[in-house]
Amino acid sequence: MDHTRAANTIRLYISPSRALMESSWLPPLLKITVAYCAPGVEDVSEVRVPPGSTVRDAIGAAQIHARRPELTDTTDAGIWGRRCSLDQPLTQGDRVELYRPLTIDPMEGRRARAELRRRRGAKS
Repeated sequence: MDHTRAANTIRLYISPSRALMESSWLPPLLKITVAYCAPGVEDVSEVRVPPGSTVRDAIGAAQIHARRPELTDTTDAGIWGRRCSLDQPLTQGDRVELYRPLTIDPMEGRRARAELRRRRGAKS
């Protein structure tokens, strides 16, 4: 046996199970946060989905509709505060946000609040 060759050679042992994991063709799962907030309600879930998954897939994985019946399948959604389609593909670390439907037009709401402040100011 030639021992001089062993001094110059480094052998790395990898267990068969670890070698199988490292050579696996499956890509790692994406870690996604799904959030829904309303007055008095904060529902935040972390899910893991396969690459290529969509916003709709993450919402389904979070099972948020089971906990929040007020949400419908047509609820608007966004990623990090920007509205998007439910078919939008996800990337690692995305935060999917579900938006409540507007109960009043924002401009009408501002006008009503301004009118209320004006009336209160006039009475003082």
